[in-house]
Amino acid sequence: MFDRAEQVSASYFKILKDSEPQKANLKKVVLSLLTKEDELGEWHQEMEVRQNMIDGLKASDSQKLTEINMLNHEPREQNKRIRHLSEEVRLGGGRGIELWIKPSRTIMLPNTRKPSWRRRG
Repeated sequence: MFDRAEQVSASYFKILKDSEPQKANLKKVVLSLLTKEDELGEWHQEMEVRQNMIDGLKASDSQKLTEINMLNHEPREQNKRIRHLSEEVRLGGGRGIELWIKPSRTIMLPNTRKPSWRRRG
């Protein structure tokens, strides 16, 4: 029986000796995985920063587009108002607020159907 215990003990120590290189390799692999995990975390943070920058640029572009649309809208509205007022003056349907002064110092009131001329003194 003592022989058998020595064989088991010798086998155990042989296995331990043979497993040392595997343990060293396992440690290297674990350290490598930890390094890769750190790199992945840093990369993920960098991607989040870049995505936030992209989202910020998209929001800025959207705001600028809205501002441009508003600036384009103002002249169109002014042109509509000018056409409307021109049509009122042409038809004589003005509100009586606007006065048109001719070089001869005669005032025309555009809100009357028939032109009424008064001399300005």
